[in-house]
Amino acid sequence: MVTRLKVPKIAQNDPLVAALLPRVIERAATLTRQLHRTAETMKTARLAGEGGAATLSRGDRTAEVESALDSGHALGWVLGALSSASGTEILLERHEPRGLEYMLEILASQLDTEGLALPLAGNAPLLEAGVGQGWELPTGIARVLLLATRAGDAPLSWGLAPHDGGWELWYDAARSRGLERAVAELLARLPAIELRADPSRNRLRLPGDWLLASA
Repeated sequence: MVTRLKVPKIAQNDPLVAALLPRVIERAATLTRQLHRTAETMKTARLAGEGGAATLSRGDRTAEVESALDSGHALGWVLGALSSASGTEILLERHEPRGLEYMLEILASQLDTEGLALPLAGNAPLLEAGVGQGWELPTGIARVLLLATRAGDAPLSWGLAPHDGGWELWYDAARSRGLERAVAELLARLPAIELRADPSRNRLRLPGDWLLASA
């Protein structure tokens, strides 16, 4: 049985928030259950005096906790960024170098549940400090890619790579009113982005000092 989480009315006007908020909430619930199981395992191991009753080694438990903490940080940042995009400023850590990675990973996961595919080639570039308030570029790119993917029936052909001293976001998708609105919103929030005229491909140029190639 699939449980569908209700999206608050304030978020329904933004396709990105409407798509990702239920996924974030679902992952947060899963993470909470994972942490509870880990805590119970650690308690059992402590009571057993690290005897044979423990199902995980100390190293395994430490790695599991660290993984959960990293996931919790990513989810918290994505939730804050989505809230900021909706007009509610709750993002405490505005500059998150891995913000684009966090946003694209959960976007790809959501699209997969819709029977769509957003290929992620390698690590997303890191976001430099001083790009807007920190959330506009990750949410803006994710919103564009969400609508571009939904506009077709095949995995989206897209890329984000260094180009001519800057960075270029390109994607092959049929034009739609929603997609054009998403692009216009991104340009309005970050005016330094340039829309490149190209009849064969959608192209956006970003300043070169906004992103840093990830190792």
